[in-house]
Amino acid sequence: MCEAEEKPYILVVDDDANSRIAVRAALDDLEIDVVGVDSGENALIEILRRDFAMIVLDVGLPGMNGFETAQAIRERELSREIPIIFLTGHEEAGLQVNRGYDLGAVDYMLKPIVVESLRAKVKFSVKYHLEMLKVRENEKLQEASKKLAKLVADLERSNHALDEFAYIASHDLKEPLRGITTNANFLLREKLSDAAQKRGRRIVELGVRMEQLIADLLRFSRLGREEATETIVNATEIVEKSRKLFEEFADGSASELVVDTELPTVKADPARVLTVFQNLIANALKYNNSDPKIINVGFAESIEIDGRTVKNVFYVRDNGIGIDNRFHEKVFEIFTRLNAEQDFGPGTGAGLAFVKWIVEERGGEFGLKSSPGEGSSFFFSFPLPENAEILAGSASSQAIS
Repeated sequence: MCEAEEKPYILVVDDDANSRIAVRAALDDLEIDVVGVDSGENALIEILRRDFAMIVLDVGLPGMNGFETAQAIRERELSREIPIIFLTGHEEAGLQVNRGYDLGAVDYMLKPIVVESLRAKVKFSVKYHLEMLKVRENEKLQEASKKLAKLVADLERSNHALDEFAYIASHDLKEPLRGITTNANFLLREKLSDAAQKRGRRIVELGVRMEQLIADLLRFSRLGREEATETIVNATEIVEKSRKLFEEFADGSASELVVDTELPTVKADPARVLTVFQNLIANALKYNNSDPKIINVGFAESIEIDGRTVKNVFYVRDNGIGIDNRFHEKVFEIFTRLNAEQDFGPGTGAGLAFVKWIVEERGGEFGLKSSPGEGSSFFFSFPLPENAEILAGSASSQAIS
């Protein structure tokens, strides 16, 4: 038996101290713990404290005798199955055997005890006790497994139903929106006053925005249920793909995307890693009035953030408008925008919520360091493959400020 496992307990109930000592000595070298008490009342107290593999019970106890003690033990459901061996004197044996068996005794032993006989009975009882513990544990595991399987099945059904509802709801919502947008576009072809033209264009803009909100809501609802394709991802290739989006967003304005360091491979879903970089780079361009707009992308083995060290971190840093410290948590809430649409263009406010969820779902860290007028630095981590190599001097330790 492993030392870390708790030994089985044997309870010896006898008002004769010498008899208790003799039983303890007889069982001394077995892998069990012997608990001795001198009365039926104390035996009941011990049974409330521990689970016993066997009880050796003297019939002739003063006060509550052995039979009364056994009856009280049997009345308690948790102790009902504990095997009991009665100890009795020669002159009492004939009168008491039948009564003992009626109370559930598994055996009788006459005093003075025969050591080898007692050891054999205890060994058998302990073995039976341990086997029963395994059976009960297996039964519990099987029952827990059945409950878990049912919960998983119920969850899968709920998720499937939710997916169907979300798809149908989004389709049914988009259809009238498209109708509104299409009719507004038809109206704009008519001869309308300037005020009516302005309102027509606004209807189209709001319809497009509402359709994007519905699409983002559907996408966000599916994030936790979509199966990710985890593989080794080259972060440099991901950034190069994001550069194409950067050039589209820049639209000829003075802007520059700078990769500061070599970028390592990561273990993640390529599409999700691309989503993270594209969203952060797009935001860095969008909320930026500088000339030129400069976005830095890099990797550091460690970064100091607010006095704590975060290891193996990617960062996207810009020279944009920055974010007040009061809104550093709020900015990650879905459909939250801190700036007016007329100042920085349309958007749903879902991008950073997507990014944060993707990173943290993989067990990574995600955070922000920013102040108004001083730009923003977003940092995030993905699991690195085993034995991933970071080129010396390329990925340096630095502070984000």
